[in-house]
Amino acid sequence: MLQEEKRHAAEERERRRQSRHQWFNSVGILFGVLFAAAGLVATALSWQTAQSELRTAREGQITDRYIRATEQLGSPGRDVRASAVYALERIAHDSARDRAVVIEVLAAFVREHDPAPAVPDARLPQEPDTDVQAALTVLGRLPRASHTLTDLHGIRVPGALMPSSKMTGMNLFTADLSHADLVLADATYMNLTEANLTYADLGSARLKGSSLRYADLTGADLHGADLTGADLTGVRGTTPEEIRKVAKTDATTRF
Repeated sequence: MLQEEKRHAAEERERRRQSRHQWFNSVGILFGVLFAAAGLVATALSWQTAQSELRTAREGQITDRYIRATEQLGSPGRDVRASAVYALERIAHDSARDRAVVIEVLAAFVREHDPAPAVPDARLPQEPDTDVQAALTVLGRLPRASHTLTDLHGIRVPGALMPSSKMTGMNLFTADLSHADLVLADATYMNLTEANLTYADLGSARLKGSSLRYADLTGADLHGADLTGADLTGVRGTTPEEIRKVAKTDATTRF
């Protein structure tokens, strides 16, 4: 009987020892989990802080690049101005939120640096200056929101090279684009009212829904151009019949 009691007592002590051991293990595991969780939280907070600092530094760099580029646009050196144009293009690609501002700056640059109104049409250069052409090239490459209006009204850029350009939504009211290369240009919903397009190459250009009211199309190449929905009321230098022979028109094309 005594042996039995001793055996039970020993088993009870062993059970309690194992229970305490399991409790300490559980507590240890719990503290380990808590420490690991705290480490993960600290790591996440550090990562967020690092990312925030990185964004701030990146935005600061873009701001500095933008300031330098816009300052260079006012340089007396044409090559420096052209370089500034391409620097702004890089900024527009690196920062989507600054793209609209870059487009406005480049459009203003073209309006300010094309030949002055005092220069008679007969004395206009055959092609734009290199810095102006660079700005036109970049404007034709940069993606724009569908509602964005690029104001280039009244510019005088005979011989401009803008093949395959994205010109949707551009305002080229009364612009001089004579002898310009606009082959395959996406010029949908563009304002070309009263524009000078004499001898311009508009082959396969997409002019759907654009306004060409009273535009001068003397000698312009419209082969394959999409003029569905376009307004050609009062166009000069060609006839509706001649246009229909070479361009795509439909019942919504107005003559």
